[in-house]
Amino acid sequence: MDIPEKLRVKTTGVRGVYPQAINDNVAYAFARSFAEISGGGPLVVAHDGRHSGQDLKQSVTAGFTDGGCNTVYDLDLAPLPTTQMAVLESDASGAIVITASHNPGSYNGLKLLDEDGEFITADILQEVKDTVRTIETKDGFDEAFDYGNDVIDKQDWAYQSHIDAVSNLAQAGRSLTVGVDAVNASASRILPRMLKAINCSTVNLATDHNESFPHKPEPRPENVRWPEDKVSGSDVDMCAVTDPDGDRLLLIDERGNVLSEELTLPLALKGAALQRHEMSGGVMVTNLSTSTSVDDVAGEFNIDVLRSRVGEVNVVAKMKETSACFGGEGNGGVIDPQLHYGRDALAGVVHIVNLIRSQDSNLSVLAEEIDKYTMSKVNVPAENVDDESVVYKQARQKIPHESADTTDGLRLQWQSGFLHLRPSTTEPLFRIIVEEKSNDQAEQVIEKIRNIIEES
Repeated sequence: MDIPEKLRVKTTGVRGVYPQAINDNVAYAFARSFAEISGGGPLVVAHDGRHSGQDLKQSVTAGFTDGGCNTVYDLDLAPLPTTQMAVLESDASGAIVITASHNPGSYNGLKLLDEDGEFITADILQEVKDTVRTIETKDGFDEAFDYGNDVIDKQDWAYQSHIDAVSNLAQAGRSLTVGVDAVNASASRILPRMLKAINCSTVNLATDHNESFPHKPEPRPENVRWPEDKVSGSDVDMCAVTDPDGDRLLLIDERGNVLSEELTLPLALKGAALQRHEMSGGVMVTNLSTSTSVDDVAGEFNIDVLRSRVGEVNVVAKMKETSACFGGEGNGGVIDPQLHYGRDALAGVVHIVNLIRSQDSNLSVLAEEIDKYTMSKVNVPAENVDDESVVYKQARQKIPHESADTTDGLRLQWQSGFLHLRPSTTEPLFRIIVEEKSNDQAEQVIEKIRNIIEES
């Protein structure tokens, strides 16, 4: 089968518009190829609740069967981190989660996980792609569950395993009321259940998986606008907003203010460090684009911050390399290695509940203590830039800085902020992130970089 030109294929997932780029045959071919490479052991399948997910699950199951897999653990509607833990806690050889992450509802995709519940490597992905090209397309997947393979419903077990693991991190304290906006997707069932297990009541804002996304699914402040009476009028202590596959977390405080996604990680880090004194003297890992707020919180607890290239797989690799006690990204991704090596919205929620309880405070107050910066993110076209190094050289000359990092593009750090400049891997443009004490200061840096790019 030819891989559709508009299908985006990376180690962190295969995704595209349904059914033009991803459809039954694409899902079948990738699942069959993955099963053949995985050696015939049990495999896990789950989906994030998109309307096309059930059909694609049939195709994935058929592909598993034809690829030599005799046992399929079916989690049905389940978050990515729940699936990752299910692989770790079972004899599964891997998993496919049917999700397009934070992309719009018209998209879908596949995330392939290895026997450790982590994203497959580039070498394995290439092997999967090579095998996909040898597979013939197939007509009809309605009988996928009658192929003779043993399909076992493992949803309740997977949910409870994840809930038990996360609940073990919870600190006793006052009961909180938490609003839940799971965008009617994979965390719709498990997140309210987990909150109940840690003595929290819930106000369900978007937890009906039969409904469509209530807003743009990427958990960013500009995408989430609940009426004030739905949040502050409901006497909630906080609201948890997740993306469709449940690995990223955005927070709304008790006043109804939507917090920057950059505050999720430092708040979760503080909640964890207050509870785990052994984290002092250790290291945590985040990427080069993440807010300096993380460094401020880490410094309070004598935790060193190491930075990796952008991307969850890069953060995880550095966490393993350095035996890091915590990690994550500024997009709302929290990684707690006591659970598993992957972003986990449920883990983020429990650490922030712990923080509120331990400080006997409100989320708005705790966020204000950390929120000292303004971050601006822009993309600047760069069709005429032939040599990126020229842009980097000019930036280093024109932007006063104390240190420079060229691990992933160029990151310049100074006392009050930083610049991270890197080229897009898919489009002729530069991605610019600037953090400063004020918006005016950030915009001044962006304007300098914009001029450098335009003049190069």
